[in-house]
Amino acid sequence: MATDPSQRFLRCPQIGFIAQEVEKVLPELVHTNDEGYKSLSYDKLTAVLLEAIKEQQAIIEELKSVNEKQSAEIALQNELLTKQQSEIEAIRAFVGME
Repeated sequence: MATDPSQRFLRCPQIGFIAQEVEKVLPELVHTNDEGYKSLSYDKLTAVLLEAIKEQQAIIEELKSVNEKQSAEIALQNELLTKQQSEIEAIRAFVGME
């Protein structure tokens, strides 16, 4: 594929997505012209990314909830363990094992 000066590619570094990689996942967002140049519909990509962020945020919230529950369970288990250790020490003292 020859370089076409009419494409007006900027010579400075660019930031963006590689159309071929996006095409593997979201082919409807990539257009290939008659000369084989690929372009990406960034306007449509915004909606896809926003939905992905919403889904990710829902997962984060669920994990935070699970984490809070597990933290509470761990705290309760630690309280029970401390109580049992105190009871063991009291029994040992009672039977003269200390």
